[in-house]
Amino acid sequence: MKNIVKLLVLSLGAGVGAFSLVRAADAPAPAPATLNSEQPEQHRRHDKERGDRMAKALGLTADQQVKMKALHQQEREALKAVHEDAALSKEQKHAKAQDIRKNSEDQRRALMTPEQQKKADEMKEKMKEHRAHHDDEAPAASENK
Repeated sequence: MKNIVKLLVLSLGAGVGAFSLVRAADAPAPAPATLNSEQPEQHRRHDKERGDRMAKALGLTADQQVKMKALHQQEREALKAVHEDAALSKEQKHAKAQDIRKNSEDQRRALMTPEQQKKADEMKEKMKEHRAHHDDEAPAASENK
């Protein structure tokens, strides 16, 4: 009698486990993350806010702002195309992305006056310092957890 009960419990457990596996296999796989799939509205809003702050800090004219926005959109599209190009290796993607960013930076600088370029350089340096300081603190913060 004990053997029958054990067999029944084992069979029931195996059946529940198999049912769970079948249900998991039937569930749709989560969509892979892409450049613009995770909270795209939030990313666009952040980009716009950052662009507005930069335009104000640099004193960009309305014409410069329109041209900068167009350059930004072109850069995003080019980076997305590189990201989605399955024929490229990880290293090739990285190199192409660096080229795109450098080209975009050169085009943005060409739109600015010398004074705006100087201010942009100062802002960039300040951001590098901020990031370096933040990166120095990050390991200490994670060690305290």
